[in-house]
Amino acid sequence: MFRHLVLIRHATAEERSWSKDDFARALTEKGHFQAKTLAALSDAAGVPAPDVVFSSGYRRAEETLRHFFNPDNVCLVRDATFAPEGGMKRTVQALFQGLERFEVGPQACTWVFGHNPHLESLLDEIAPRCLASLGAVQKGSLLWLEWESGEFRWGEEPRLRMALPKPRMKDSAQ
Repeated sequence: MFRHLVLIRHATAEERSWSKDDFARALTEKGHFQAKTLAALSDAAGVPAPDVVFSSGYRRAEETLRHFFNPDNVCLVRDATFAPEGGMKRTVQALFQGLERFEVGPQACTWVFGHNPHLESLLDEIAPRCLASLGAVQKGSLLWLEWESGEFRWGEEPRLRMALPKPRMKDSAQ
Protein backbone atom coordinates (compact mmCIF):
# COMPACT_ATOMS: atom_id res chain seq x y z
CA MET A 1 0.00 0.00 0.00
CA PHE A 2 1.13 3.60 0.23
CA ARG A 3 1.99 6.03 2.96
CA HIS A 4 2.37 9.02 0.66
CA LEU A 5 0.06 9.86 -2.23
CA VAL A 6 0.89 12.67 -4.65
CA LEU A 7 -1.93 13.78 -6.94
CA ILE A 8 -1.09 16.04 -9.85
CA ARG A 9 -3.63 17.55 -12.17
CA HIS A 10 -2.07 18.14 -15.56
CA ALA A 11 -0.89 21.67 -16.28
CA THR A 12 -2.70 24.09 -18.62
CA ALA A 13 -3.20 22.59 -22.07
CA GLU A 14 -4.44 23.72 -25.45
CA GLU A 15 -8.14 24.54 -25.62
CA ARG A 16 -10.53 21.82 -26.70
CA SER A 17 -11.33 21.80 -30.38
CA TRP A 18 -13.59 19.69 -32.56
CA SER A 19 -10.68 19.34 -34.99
CA LYS A 20 -8.19 17.97 -32.45
CA ASP A 21 -8.39 14.70 -30.56
CA ASP A 22 -8.65 15.35 -26.80
CA PHE A 23 -5.96 12.68 -26.23
CA ALA A 24 -3.45 14.78 -28.23
CA ARG A 25 -3.88 18.18 -26.55
CA ALA A 26 -0.44 19.50 -25.62
CA LEU A 27 0.62 21.77 -22.78
CA THR A 28 0.73 25.47 -23.58
CA GLU A 29 3.75 27.63 -22.78
CA LYS A 30 2.00 28.52 -19.51
CA GLY A 31 1.45 24.81 -18.84
CA HIS A 32 5.12 23.98 -19.32
CA PHE A 33 6.02 26.81 -16.94
CA GLN A 34 3.48 25.52 -14.36
CA ALA A 35 4.80 21.96 -14.58
CA LYS A 36 8.45 23.03 -14.40
CA THR A 37 7.72 25.22 -11.37
CA LEU A 38 5.73 22.46 -9.60
CA ALA A 39 8.54 19.98 -10.20
CA ALA A 40 11.15 22.33 -8.76
CA LEU A 41 9.01 23.21 -5.72
CA SER A 42 8.16 19.58 -4.98
CA ASP A 43 11.82 18.61 -5.23
CA ALA A 44 12.86 21.46 -2.92
CA ALA A 45 10.14 20.46 -0.42
CA GLY A 46 11.35 16.87 -0.30
CA VAL A 47 8.30 15.18 -1.78
CA PRO A 48 9.28 11.48 -1.81
CA ALA A 49 10.25 9.82 -5.06
CA PRO A 50 7.58 7.45 -6.35
CA ASP A 51 7.55 3.69 -6.11
CA VAL A 52 4.92 3.71 -8.84
CA VAL A 53 3.41 6.41 -11.07
CA PHE A 54 -0.04 6.23 -12.63
CA SER A 55 -0.90 8.33 -15.68
CA SER A 56 -3.83 8.61 -18.05
CA GLY A 57 -1.43 8.47 -20.98
CA TYR A 58 -2.98 11.63 -22.40
CA ARG A 59 -0.40 13.94 -23.92
CA ARG A 60 -0.98 16.79 -21.44
CA ALA A 61 -0.60 14.44 -18.45
CA GLU A 62 2.53 12.86 -19.97
CA GLU A 63 4.09 16.26 -20.72
CA THR A 64 3.40 17.34 -17.14
CA LEU A 65 4.94 14.10 -15.86
CA ARG A 66 8.13 14.63 -17.91
CA HIS A 67 8.88 17.81 -15.97
CA PHE A 68 9.10 15.62 -12.84
CA PHE A 69 10.62 12.37 -14.12
CA ASN A 70 12.02 10.60 -17.14
CA PRO A 71 9.24 8.06 -17.87
CA ASP A 72 11.91 5.44 -18.58
CA ASN A 73 13.30 5.79 -15.05
CA VAL A 74 10.12 5.24 -13.02
CA CYS A 75 7.64 2.40 -12.66
CA LEU A 76 4.96 3.95 -14.87
CA VAL A 77 1.46 2.58 -15.35
CA ARG A 78 -0.47 4.18 -18.20
CA ASP A 79 -4.15 3.44 -17.77
CA ALA A 80 -7.06 5.08 -19.60
CA THR A 81 -9.07 4.70 -16.38
CA PHE A 82 -7.26 7.86 -15.21
CA ALA A 83 -8.36 9.71 -18.37
CA PRO A 84 -11.12 12.34 -18.40
CA GLU A 85 -13.76 9.82 -19.48
CA GLY A 86 -12.70 7.17 -16.96
CA GLY A 87 -15.19 6.59 -14.17
CA MET A 88 -14.42 7.54 -10.56
CA LYS A 89 -15.22 4.07 -9.24
CA ARG A 90 -12.95 2.53 -11.89
CA THR A 91 -10.23 5.08 -10.99
CA VAL A 92 -10.22 4.02 -7.32
CA GLN A 93 -10.27 0.33 -8.31
CA ALA A 94 -7.45 0.77 -10.84
CA LEU A 95 -5.30 2.54 -8.28
CA PHE A 96 -5.66 -0.14 -5.62
CA GLN A 97 -5.50 -3.08 -8.05
CA GLY A 98 -2.43 -1.57 -9.68
CA LEU A 99 -0.71 -1.12 -6.33
CA GLU A 100 -1.17 -4.80 -5.53
CA ARG A 101 1.14 -5.63 -8.45
CA PHE A 102 4.11 -3.55 -7.28
CA GLU A 103 6.61 -3.73 -4.47
CA VAL A 104 6.56 -0.66 -2.33
CA GLY A 105 9.84 0.90 -1.27
CA PRO A 106 10.71 2.48 2.06
CA GLN A 107 8.93 5.74 1.22
CA ALA A 108 5.76 3.89 0.14
CA CYS A 109 4.95 6.69 -2.29
CA THR A 110 2.51 6.65 -5.20
CA TRP A 111 2.04 9.46 -7.72
CA VAL A 112 -1.00 9.97 -9.97
CA PHE A 113 -0.98 12.32 -12.98
CA GLY A 114 -4.54 12.85 -14.08
CA HIS A 115 -7.56 14.98 -14.77
CA ASN A 116 -10.66 16.33 -13.13
CA PRO A 117 -13.25 15.41 -12.10
CA HIS A 118 -11.54 12.11 -11.26
CA LEU A 119 -8.75 13.49 -9.08
CA GLU A 120 -11.31 15.34 -6.98
CA SER A 121 -13.51 12.24 -6.86
CA LEU A 122 -10.56 10.10 -5.76
CA LEU A 123 -9.67 12.67 -3.12
CA ASP A 124 -13.30 12.79 -1.95
CA GLU A 125 -13.30 9.00 -1.62
CA ILE A 126 -10.07 8.67 0.39
CA ALA A 127 -9.74 12.11 2.09
CA PRO A 128 -13.12 13.89 2.15
CA ARG A 129 -12.21 16.49 4.78
CA CYS A 130 -9.10 17.36 2.82
CA LEU A 131 -11.11 17.96 -0.36
CA ALA A 132 -13.72 19.95 1.54
CA SER A 133 -11.03 22.31 2.82
CA LEU A 134 -9.32 22.65 -0.56
CA GLY A 135 -12.16 23.22 -2.98
CA ALA A 136 -11.44 22.71 -6.67
CA VAL A 137 -8.19 21.10 -7.81
CA GLN A 138 -6.93 23.54 -10.42
CA LYS A 139 -4.93 22.70 -13.54
CA GLY A 140 -1.27 22.54 -12.64
CA SER A 141 -1.93 21.51 -9.01
CA LEU A 142 0.03 19.16 -6.77
CA LEU A 143 -1.36 17.63 -3.59
CA TRP A 144 0.88 15.61 -1.27
CA LEU A 145 -0.96 13.48 1.29
CA GLU A 146 0.58 11.43 4.08
CA TRP A 147 -1.00 8.78 6.28
CA GLU A 148 0.66 9.14 9.65
CA SER A 149 -0.18 5.55 10.65
CA GLY A 150 2.38 4.48 8.06
CA GLU A 151 0.03 3.39 5.30
CA PHE A 152 -3.31 4.16 3.72
CA ARG A 153 -6.31 2.99 5.72
CA TRP A 154 -9.95 3.51 4.73
CA GLY A 155 -11.51 6.05 7.05
CA GLU A 156 -8.23 7.54 8.25
CA GLU A 157 -7.92 11.13 7.08
CA PRO A 158 -4.42 11.86 5.78
CA ARG A 159 -2.39 14.93 6.57
CA LEU A 160 -2.09 17.37 3.68
CA ARG A 161 1.67 17.93 3.51
CA MET A 162 1.61 20.26 0.51
CA ALA A 163 -0.86 21.88 -1.86
CA LEU A 164 0.51 23.81 -4.83
CA PRO A 165 -0.48 26.29 -5.98
CA LYS A 166 -1.82 27.46 -2.67
CA PRO A 167 -5.55 26.66 -2.84
CA ARG A 168 -8.18 29.35 -2.59
CA MET A 169 -10.00 28.19 0.51
CA LYS A 170 -13.75 27.74 0.29
CA ASP A 171 -15.79 30.51 1.82
CA SER A 172 -17.14 29.11 5.09
CA ALA A 173 -20.25 31.32 4.80
CA GLN A 174 -21.45 29.39 1.76
